[in-house]
Amino acid sequence: MEYIKDLRDQVEKLEAQRKDVDDFIDAAKRNRGEILENVNSWIEKVDGFIVEAKKFLEDGTNVNQKCFIGWFPDLVTRRQLGKEAKDKVEVAKELEKDGYFNSISKPARPLGIESIPSERLVTYETTNLAMMSVMKALTDDKINFIGIHGLGGVGKTTLVKEIGRKAKSDKLFDEVVMAVVLELTTLGIPLGQDHEGCKIIITTRREQVCRTMAKEWETTKIVWLDVLSEQDSWDSFRKNVGDVVNSSALNDVAKEICKECGGLPIAVVTVGKAMEGSKKHFVRAGCNLKDWPNVDSLDKYTGISLMRNQISNLPEVWLEVVREDGGHFNGLRSPEVERRKSRQAWRGRGWQ
Repeated sequence: MEYIKDLRDQVEKLEAQRKDVDDFIDAAKRNRGEILENVNSWIEKVDGFIVEAKKFLEDGTNVNQKCFIGWFPDLVTRRQLGKEAKDKVEVAKELEKDGYFNSISKPARPLGIESIPSERLVTYETTNLAMMSVMKALTDDKINFIGIHGLGGVGKTTLVKEIGRKAKSDKLFDEVVMAVVLELTTLGIPLGQDHEGCKIIITTRREQVCRTMAKEWETTKIVWLDVLSEQDSWDSFRKNVGDVVNSSALNDVAKEICKECGGLPIAVVTVGKAMEGSKKHFVRAGCNLKDWPNVDSLDKYTGISLMRNQISNLPEVWLEVVREDGGHFNGLRSPEVERRKSRQAWRGRGWQ
């Protein structure tokens, strides 16, 4: 029967369309997208219809086979099957039409601060000063925007994660979330003076980014996260390297190496761990200190500005240490990641 053939063709089309939608869903989920309810509803309807239609087609095939072997179902039965097949073809066409979606998913809701993994914040004089300044701004009703800027690797993200946790535990906000964004409106985060229940903190290397974004608000706070003091740098370096630096023969070299880290926590800790307990690393470093970059060229090499120049631009003495130690620079980020991570946004709701 003609309608039986039409129905079979429509079922095949729906199955192909269902597979295409599945592929789009998989892609959306890889990007942490939330699948829209109308998409899920369509899939459920299509799956149910395909099962029902295949059962109907199987029954219809049995009827036709009986005709060929001498069974002659009455015309009423055949007419009824034809009508049912026609109705199902129309349903299939509607499902096919409904399956062309403008959008499959929506951006996932940002993770709550409790869900975001974080390194333990090691407090230094500079981080304490920055944290106190930010926490004070969070309790100021007039301030809705806070910008934190500093060199790559100075610890901005780690600091802000800790601030978010403290704000949540102190019940300053009903909700605290973190997201990597270029446009706050992409996440539906309200801007400007009409949304005084919302406070936003961003982190960036550029002070100008803070000042540009701050134009949306009347009263803002911009905080500079400085590098570690010489004493804090040395204390951290010595803690990560171990007792080997106490040797009178290596102490001066160790201090020079620590100095070349430019006060950046990521550099101090990473180089310290890479050289942990090994005299040969210090001996080699001592012989090659003349090849180390001048501290004035911090922005080129540190962050260990690897984030911008990647590990390949490190002085050879560092590369040798890292290679021999199995690559302690795993945590350093590539330029692509840094571009995506140019801003961190905090949103708090329910400020009184």
